[in-house]
Amino acid sequence: MQRFGSVLAVLGDGDAPGAICALATDVARADRAALTFVDVIADAAVPDSKIAARRDGLAEAVAAADVVGIAASEALLHGDPAVEVIRMVLREGHDLVLVGEGSGAETVARLLADCPCPVWRVGQGRPAGVVALMPEGDGPEAAGVTRMAEALARVLGGVAPAIARGDAEVRVTAQEVLVGLAHEVARAGAASVLAIKPEGFVSPVTLEAAPQDKDARIAVRGKAKG
Repeated sequence: MQRFGSVLAVLGDGDAPGAICALATDVARADRAALTFVDVIADAAVPDSKIAARRDGLAEAVAAADVVGIAASEALLHGDPAVEVIRMVLREGHDLVLVGEGSGAETVARLLADCPCPVWRVGQGRPAGVVALMPEGDGPEAAGVTRMAEALARVLGGVAPAIARGDAEVRVTAQEVLVGLAHEVARAGAASVLAIKPEGFVSPVTLEAAPQDKDARIAVRGKAKG
């Protein structure tokens, strides 16, 4: 079964920290994975009081994880939320990103379509299944989607992944279709969606987010790209 080693949970301005925190903590505990909470402030002219509130939200998430024995870390960043999250994935090697509606439809859509590691868009309530979106490919990539759906089904408490039917569906799409579908999903109400990319996937946003030092760390799932 697919296991996650490093989970990144994105807290948005409109998110209730408990919703993302609970699911991220469940994944980290099930897989004994590292857990990091991040919030990204897009507006450079944010009042100190709002910055303090965002810091408090991160601290609450870390404290909640600590209660159940997960030693989580936190980061408060400034910039384009999608770019900064992808940059963090590339820099630190996270292999699963959780993001909620509070991050905004545009940020969620860009992460679903462009983040090189799997992205779980967490909707309202506990999801009953997993929808996996994958650009192109139908060999090892399809098997990878199956493994990932099984891993998430395990975290959800034994929900059968039911690949291509029932409560979990695999859609194999071209990248341009994935982008449109990601925006559609991000605008939708309560859907919880997992987006998976083929090994070595690099998008224009990924390149924009690449670390500036140009060393061998332009990594996708831990593999350096030339």
